[in-house]
Amino acid sequence: VMRVVLVNPPKSQADREEIAPPLGLLRLARVAQELGATVYVEDYNLLWHLDERLRSAFYEEATQRLLDLDADVYGFTSMAVDSHVALELARRLKVLRPEARMVVGGVHFSSIASQVPAAFPWIDQVVTGEGEAAFAALLGAPSPGAGPVPRPLYEAVRLPGYFHVNPSHMVNLEGGRGCVYQC
Repeated sequence: VMRVVLVNPPKSQADREEIAPPLGLLRLARVAQELGATVYVEDYNLLWHLDERLRSAFYEEATQRLLDLDADVYGFTSMAVDSHVALELARRLKVLRPEARMVVGGVHFSSIASQVPAAFPWIDQVVTGEGEAAFAALLGAPSPGAGPVPRPLYEAVRLPGYFHVNPSHMVNLEGGRGCVYQC
């Protein structure tokens, strides 16, 4: 059984108002689960606030946690401010587990996808845009074309942790996709 770990790097050391389950990764987690993979989501945006060891030695602790999950595929997302963290975690993992595939995606990596292979040779693939179909293909599924957006796999995270850390006790909902202005 393929093992997939999806990683959300920490975005803020202090701001807790917007800490919520990572919808994009939870949708990819559902895709991987439906393809028969064992899936884990490591949300360091949340875990940073819950685990003192991550705050005192982040890269060492996070790398060890990821290694302990023994994945075949590690997928990292980024909104830009955290890209350097995703890249460094992927680099460290690739050194220690060269057979594992390192995949990046999200808004920032989509915008620089053509530059990633030359600049970051430890990255095996960049998923661009809405990643469900591309991620499914990466995991070996036949390309079905555009289909319904999968439900987030909320079971892959512990919701009480988010409610504990975020004073607003919120989760995000996605009512639709894309720009109404056809961007």
